[in-house]
Amino acid sequence: EIDENQELFYPAICRAIVETGYTGFLGQEFIPSRDPVESLRQAFAICNV
Repeated sequence: EIDENQELFYPAICRAIVETGYTGFLGQEFIPSRDPVESLRQAFAICNV
């Protein structure tokens, strides 16, 4: 899951990508250890800047 324990801070990374003018898709590895649907919702919320 993407959370505050990650080595990478995804909100800042996603904002930097948006600032370049990129409007395509962003992919990431997704192997949830908790509820898959809730984990996907959380990842979407974090990366939707």
